[in-house]
Amino acid sequence: MLVISCMRSASSSMCKALREYLNLKKAFLQKRHRDWENNEGIPGYMHYPSSTAIYMSPDLIKSWVTDRTVLCQEHLIPVQEHREALMSIDKEQRKVVIMKRNAEDSFRSQMNRNTACAYLSRGKNSEKCLQEFEKFREEVETMYPEKDGFLHIEFEDLISDPDKEIRRVFEYWGFPYDKELKYEIPHLK
Repeated sequence: MLVISCMRSASSSMCKALREYLNLKKAFLQKRHRDWENNEGIPGYMHYPSSTAIYMSPDLIKSWVTDRTVLCQEHLIPVQEHREALMSIDKEQRKVVIMKRNAEDSFRSQMNRNTACAYLSRGKNSEKCLQEFEKFREEVETMYPEKDGFLHIEFEDLISDPDKEIRRVFEYWGFPYDKELKYEIPHLK
């Protein structure tokens, strides 16, 4: 199963909680820093601070979406090639959660991280990085719209009522949930 997320949208915390509640495995990609200085990546997203700002194969995307034992969280860039891969999956199996956050808030959070920022997004490329955060947020609405069956979750809604949003995901994915339990995201900072 796949969660596509804007940067700094609490998607890692949400996915960690979902994996624990649903006893799912974590999907692993061979992560590495892409060589953005030599134009490795998707045009228009060269300064997006994600190692996965590259074209993903349709087979890999399909495996992320259709394997109900694994939960994958990625910043799958909203481009036509990725949309086509997702839309080729039967709608009953194409249950993808889209986690969103205001681009400026997301960018500010990225700039305030205690860890290193890849692709010089805190330095000389910060303006380009902000533009790409804004572009990602705008294009995620176009490429992965709710009308096509994608479930959208706003950062603010997740923060204010994690129980409600987790239940929405369970329902969307067809998993039963305990009506007596109050679902939380303990990893949320």
